[in-house]
Amino acid sequence: EEDKKIVNNMLGMMSLEALRGRYVNQLSGGERQKVFLAASLAQQPKLLLLDEPTANLDPSHRLEIRNIIKCITYDHKITVLHVTHDFNHLFSWSHKVLALKEGEISFFGKSDEVLTQENLKQTFETDFEILRHPQTEEKIIVTE
Repeated sequence: EEDKKIVNNMLGMMSLEALRGRYVNQLSGGERQKVFLAASLAQQPKLLLLDEPTANLDPSHRLEIRNIIKCITYDHKITVLHVTHDFNHLFSWSHKVLALKEGEISFFGKSDEVLTQENLKQTFETDFEILRHPQTEEKIIVTE
């Protein structure tokens, strides 16, 4: 009964009630990603490891997954470690960033402190601009 309660809570939290009873291979990439997150959260972890959680998702699902992960981190107090090549996640839902180059730590620290044009260029060997989103004022990273 406790497991059913947890699963039902996860379905509600992730807005997945409408998908109940469907096979995973019938779901879109964004729906599938939400199901995988819900399954992980149903295990009630203290630490969640994610590898490219928004890769290959359309913009609406990417934003939805981003908001879910922010909720997991802030509201449910679960530590989330994630690998990403989408740098714009880093300002919005990463407290700390560790960047690797050739298997070595290139930089590590608080997002606002270490995500600089210089660090990004040194690590990824291309130029970057750090701008402000015109509506949200959130920092965004773009390549030149």
